[in-house]
Amino acid sequence: MQGSPNNQRDNNPQNRGRRRDGRQPRQDQQPGYNTQEMQRVRSTQPQHTGNTQQIQRVDAGQRPATGGNTGQIPRVGGNTGQIPRVDGQQPARNTQQIPRVDTQQFQRPDGSQRPAANTGQIPRQPFPMSVRPPKPPETVPQGKYFQWLVTYIVVMFCVVALTVAAAALVPSGNLKLMGFIYLDNGQYGVVDANGKQLAPAIYQAKPTDFISGVSAVEKNSAFVYVNKSYNPVFSGSYVSAQAFSEGMAVVTTDGALYGYIDHSGNTAIKPQFTAADKFSGGYAAVKIGPFWGFIDKNGKIVINPQYTAVTNFKNKYAAVQQNGKWNFIDYRGHELFDTGYSYVGAFNQGLAVVSDGAHYGYADMNGKLRIMMGYTAAHDFSGGLAAVQSGGKWGFIDQSGKVVIDFKYDGADNFNEGYAFVQVGGKWGVIDRHGQIIVSPQFDSEQGYSQGLAAVSVGGKWGYVDYKGAYAVNPVYDTVSNFVSDRAIVVQSQTVSVIDQTGKVIFSKDYPPDTQANIYDCVNFLYTD
Repeated sequence: MQGSPNNQRDNNPQNRGRRRDGRQPRQDQQPGYNTQEMQRVRSTQPQHTGNTQQIQRVDAGQRPATGGNTGQIPRVGGNTGQIPRVDGQQPARNTQQIPRVDTQQFQRPDGSQRPAANTGQIPRQPFPMSVRPPKPPETVPQGKYFQWLVTYIVVMFCVVALTVAAAALVPSGNLKLMGFIYLDNGQYGVVDANGKQLAPAIYQAKPTDFISGVSAVEKNSAFVYVNKSYNPVFSGSYVSAQAFSEGMAVVTTDGALYGYIDHSGNTAIKPQFTAADKFSGGYAAVKIGPFWGFIDKNGKIVINPQYTAVTNFKNKYAAVQQNGKWNFIDYRGHELFDTGYSYVGAFNQGLAVVSDGAHYGYADMNGKLRIMMGYTAAHDFSGGLAAVQSGGKWGFIDQSGKVVIDFKYDGADNFNEGYAFVQVGGKWGVIDRHGQIIVSPQFDSEQGYSQGLAAVSVGGKWGYVDYKGAYAVNPVYDTVSNFVSDRAIVVQSQTVSVIDQTGKVIFSKDYPPDTQANIYDCVNFLYTD
């Protein structure tokens, strides 16, 4: 769960997933866009939504009308991958928060301070789609076997092509659920997805995700790398350490300068940067003085430090900010757009949201403005459609800019698993891709569908409904996450639990009343590649 953005990137795995109002961010507000995340750093970017109205949360807080409960434990499924706002405010729905790479201090559970450990946290990503070949007929009519065989081969070829295409959208480090990190008496332990203990609560900071079989943990005021048996994999300890990415990990031994080590613990790139991010697409963002640039895996500067904010490379491009304007650059540092924008989003289905500061449109990967800036708010494309706002109402457009669902909603979420939540008269309901109402507006807030269930709230309590709006898990919780591999984190009073899709409790832990301020951060998902 990623941390809330500040003027500096929060390197702390302990802070991921915690909003400053004490509520959980959604699981889909994690870095990346259905691939690997683009890390944005230090910026004061205008919000990716121009919505002019606010709706009242059930807890008396305010939330944007652009989508459901943005203050909950982050969503994992349905990720649209938009680059988030970096000024600490909430982006449009179905976006993903991206951690800072600056070396901001974080506070341990015991109140002491240490430099942040996990600046390069791999994002929580949706799982790749499953493509199954068609089931052949049980019997094949005589004389038609050859025709069926040819058809089957063609279909299988298409299946393989689709699988390869889907895999291209998912990074090699795509993560799956391994278990859960829990807090106990100010220290962290780990259980597996069935609640069996993997490591006792002996760590001073949250362990990072397991990448290439290793995780960074803090014990006795030093970070070390351990295997899945939680035994050290090589000698050496660090003041701060990140998860591995593309064979290297960012570390520091003095808390001032950052470098990279390889899987053997050997220094690959000597500490020399005031801040550094993980490798993505063969390049890593590093900070020298006040500006950001990029290095290759030999430590050579390939794009000179000149930007006030950057993202990681993904799909051959990285977003950069210079002189207050955002643009995309390629591996040679060439700019994609002729002119910069006040906001650029990540590319989703070939299009990225861009803004001139007042209106929003969509640009393609050739640097052309494909859909003109005629909207006061816009979401990323998902399933070929995007929610946009015009005249104070929300509707949906296709990738040609054609309006396919009229502007008639007070709020709208992206399509996910074939359905989208829309708001009418302060209540949220569900529509299909044709705009037909599937579930009448009746919920106070929502988090969209994930693995067939959607988290919804009524009267301040959260539960889960299916595609027809029937409750699979009754609304009895104060806050919830979306489901990941048939597991979700729920909070009820002072108890934090892990449940399955039937509501069965897999793991549970009670916390004293003085934990209330950060109870939403007491249990977290742990992933592995």
